[in-house]
Amino acid sequence: EGLVVSPNPNYHGTLIVPVTVSDGDTVSAPFNLNIVVVPVNDTPLPFNLLTPESGTEIMVTLMDIMNNTTLEVSWSSSFDADEEDQLIYSIKLGAFGEDTVVVNTPDTSVNITYELLVATLDSLGMNQGDLIWTVFVSDGIDTVDADNQFSIHVNAVDVLGIDESLIPEVYALHQNYPNPFNPTTKIKYDLPENTHVTLVIYDIMGRQVQTLFSNHYQEAGYRHVVWNGQDRFGKPLASGMYFYRIQAGDFIRVRKMVLLK
Repeated sequence: EGLVVSPNPNYHGTLIVPVTVSDGDTVSAPFNLNIVVVPVNDTPLPFNLLTPESGTEIMVTLMDIMNNTTLEVSWSSSFDADEEDQLIYSIKLGAFGEDTVVVNTPDTSVNITYELLVATLDSLGMNQGDLIWTVFVSDGIDTVDADNQFSIHVNAVDVLGIDESLIPEVYALHQNYPNPFNPTTKIKYDLPENTHVTLVIYDIMGRQVQTLFSNHYQEAGYRHVVWNGQDRFGKPLASGMYFYRIQAGDFIRVRKMVLLK
């Protein structure tokens, strides 16, 4: 019959098992059986978003921006059987399938400023609308998304009132600022008419590392978006040269920028 060995939970390393053989009358001298136990990472367990409830409406005023008003978001705890692992939660905020990691924290709640909500709306070319937020957790190896995602309706018309007379005459993609940058930079572009916009970041090898907009409908105007130097998985990118490419209707332009840490 086979030999069954059961190490302690979460054990890894070389397990030394003394073995003897007997015929019923005599017993052999013991010898050691060395068993190498390879560690396997335990994935964080699922968790849920808590507050604010999906569908919450938020009115942002200039006074809120001046007073640095914040919105508390919270979620339940995940669990990792590997006690030495530290769990880091990351909040994603966006709309139209385009989102950005805005906070990384070991806590299960965080305060997001109204100014950040307004900046997110502005980067999407809106002064009000539904923003989707969710959270994912990582132990440094595996990543698990929350079991749900919530929407909040943000009205920032008081802050982002649009002057219809400020419409550019031609398409343009401007040099990012600052450049070089660390860790964030602003990319400005001009839209003389309503159109769908795709704005993508590439590394020096031509690999797509981040999509800021993908065929996203935007109204005419002077637009900008802030990039935080992270890839589409929310991980910081290494120092180096990157390229950003915009396509708006038939207009296509590419510029380069430098991330310097």
